Amino acid sequence: MTVQEELKYCLLRYPAIFPNKWAVYHHWFIVNGNGYKWKRGELVDGGLGADSNMSIEDAIEHHTKKIAAQTKTACEGKSKTIAAWNKSYHAKRLKETIDLVKDFDNRAKDFTPKEVLYGICRFSCLYTIPKNIKPDWLKAANEFKNYLIDNYSSFEKSDQAWIKKLMLVKYLESL
Repeated sequence: MTVQEELKYCLLRYPAIFPNKWAVYHHWFIVNGNGYKWKRGELVDGGLGADSNMSIEDAIEHHTKKIAAQTKTACEGKSKTIAAWNKSYHAKRLKETIDLVKDFDNRAKDFTPKEVLYGICRFSCLYTIPKNIKPDWLKAANEFKNYLIDNYSSFEKSDQAWIKKLMLVKYLESL
């Protein structure tokens, strides 16, 4: 799949995990053991079988069914009070999820960090870019790499000082 197809899939299928483009790139390129691996010059998910044709309507239908099933399970055999709380909780979660899905266009452009930078290791996909990488994946990897280099000082001032020990900037500039 192309970068744009995989990005769309991640943002629509997992809106609570991936609030924006930065979070997806962070997951793809930095998080070790994320299930992604390089294959034929593309990052591919090792088992989820992404649906590159997923639309916003498909995602809303998917989340509505999924959360309805979770609500049913959470309410079965519970007291009226607990069941009412569970229904309220899941209704709120469904609304938040649908709002995120509907905001896809903005989230697909947002490159603002929303989480702490994961510890980078030599097994991450950013470190293991293949020689046959496809142009769109190279562009995405470089976009994320350049973001890390350009914003290194903000990470250094935070509790992310270990990045300096890994000589991140020096390494990334050599890619």
